[in-house]
Amino acid sequence: MSEGAEWLQPRENSVDALVHGMMVSDGVEFDLRLTTDEELVLHHDPRTPTGRFPEQHTSSELSDEAESFESLLSQSDFARPWVEEARFVCIELKPPHPSSGKGGGWTSKVGRREHLTRMIERLDEMLDEIGVPESNCVVYSFDSTLDQAVKTSGSDLKFARLQPHMRQWGGSFVQKIVSTPSFIGHSLIGLVNSHRLAGAPLLPVAIDYIHGFKRHLTMGQTAGISGSQLEKFNRRRAGFPVFVWSAGLALEHELLEGGMSVITDDLDPGIEILPSGQQRRLRPATMPDGKTPWHELSDSERQIQIETWKTRWNWARSMDHLLEETSEASMPWEAVRLIGHRGAGRTNRS
Repeated sequence: MSEGAEWLQPRENSVDALVHGMMVSDGVEFDLRLTTDEELVLHHDPRTPTGRFPEQHTSSELSDEAESFESLLSQSDFARPWVEEARFVCIELKPPHPSSGKGGGWTSKVGRREHLTRMIERLDEMLDEIGVPESNCVVYSFDSTLDQAVKTSGSDLKFARLQPHMRQWGGSFVQKIVSTPSFIGHSLIGLVNSHRLAGAPLLPVAIDYIHGFKRHLTMGQTAGISGSQLEKFNRRRAGFPVFVWSAGLALEHELLEGGMSVITDDLDPGIEILPSGQQRRLRPATMPDGKTPWHELSDSERQIQIETWKTRWNWARSMDHLLEETSEASMPWEAVRLIGHRGAGRTNRS
């Protein structure tokens, strides 16, 4: 920790948290919900701190507890890096809690699909207005109706399914128990293959798939973040992007060195040295040399960097394809990034 004033972490999924994350790291992850007036608001949990379901209220009624996505896009310190400087954004779409009276209740997949479809259509409209480069954004959800909603919406955005499958009800312990069959039934390489076949641009997964004893419970070959298990995993995924959440500081360096992007809960700018003893790099993708931002590099410098990454992490796609996604405002999907979870991290971590 460097000397100076203590950093005060902004509330998760707030505009302040997301601007902070966008400015200090390679990008951010956040959650969206849909209000009764068809507006997208920044909020994770099924209920607000005062116990309200966001889906039962207008965006103005929720302004003290859930800021609007529109207000976030109006911030130049958020929109400019995203559109012009190759920062990356992961957007999670949240279906309503079954008890909210929205999304078809406890049994209707049709209701959830229609709800997600409206969210995608609204999101598509808003992102089209600001011109986000295609490879700068992924939209994902735990909900099983996501694929159908994407087809219905006709969106050109890029989508992926979060793994393992978590529900929109129950506390943290209950959600983990209910998600256990989903977790055990899929190996990490199996998920890579299924996401690749489905046309997803990347795989977002829990840290348990690649670190700790739980990874040995999954079907198929076990993956790891070091040694032969990492080498085998990287050969088999051939550069297919993997985003790991939520990875603690102790694992951050190993994951990034292993060619995986990290969704972190620790974006305190005062943390300069990791527990591993390594110098921390908050922008390994968008400031690869630690000094020059990606958008300020020359075309030839960016090409050399892409070639270096491709060789280092066994990216399978050709340089021609990689360079098609490379400009001062964008980089290939394979780029290994550090992403701020809910902006600057979860506010109340256990």
